[in-house]
Amino acid sequence: MSKGSLTLWAAAMLFAAAVAPVGAQFGNKPTRPQVKPPDGAVRKVIFKDCTSCHGIDDYAYNALDRTGWNTLLETRHTNLQAMIADADRQVLLDWLTVRFGPNTKPFPRTYVPPEITTYLSDTEGETLVGRACTR
Repeated sequence: MSKGSLTLWAAAMLFAAAVAPVGAQFGNKPTRPQVKPPDGAVRKVIFKDCTSCHGIDDYAYNALDRTGWNTLLETRHTNLQAMIADADRQVLLDWLTVRFGPNTKPFPRTYVPPEITTYLSDTEGETLVGRACTR
């Protein structure tokens, strides 16, 4: 197996361990929300502007109104105006307010991340980050 194939295999195994069914990792206790990406325009916004850096599961820990979501987005992103077009931001805020609004029940913060026991070398990590990150 070539080094490139081995690196890809190792990255795939790490990813698979991270997204394995929750019950398989922690004895059938719910530990992390699983948010299904929406359809339509907001899906395009999320995949263009959000998931290149982070997932969307953390949204489920909140139940906020539109102002609360906007404040949270601004708090977590140092230059949100430059990162996402205003029209896209409005589409995202519309979805967040409906899907995770003040009348919804937030997911409990009981997530326990799996212990990491396998590590990439610096070169392998830089290669993986270089392929995955755009900003």
